[in-house]
Amino acid sequence: MLQVVMLRNSIKVCLICGLCASVQLVLAQAPVPIQLTADSVALDEGRSVYQGQVELRQGEMQILADQITVQQDAQQQPRRLIAVGKPVRFRHKAASGWIQAQAQRADYKVATEQLTLSGDVVLRQAGDVMKSDRVVYDRRRQVLKAGGAAAGKQRVQMTLQAAE
Repeated sequence: MLQVVMLRNSIKVCLICGLCASVQLVLAQAPVPIQLTADSVALDEGRSVYQGQVELRQGEMQILADQITVQQDAQQQPRRLIAVGKPVRFRHKAASGWIQAQAQRADYKVATEQLTLSGDVVLRQAGDVMKSDRVVYDRRRQVLKAGGAAAGKQRVQMTLQAAE
């Protein structure tokens, strides 16, 4: 009798775990909404311009800027986001920890989740610091390119923290 009860409990746990895994899979595939707050917004056909202390959030990504322009596709869905500021600040939680950056401009392509930072880029992660004129970050694959590898014109400066 005890074995039957344990078997039933094991089946229940497997079903619950399987259901949870299915729900997580569906949630992972669902598009993550983009949230914007600003002092003002100007809406026009195919684009909107947010100005004044603009904050953009999408999941674990945050962009702070003076202005963000949202370009929309034919279905009025966000296609491209262009942020400018002094500076634009970027923050994203990657598998290896938080990535933080600042630049004069950020260009984010929504469909590919590719972020291009340009103009005096300073990027920090886990105490390491990278400086370049241009950085391209692929959020999906969590791959970063800088300098010439990102079509930049300047050399990359990197400061790596020594292991203790």
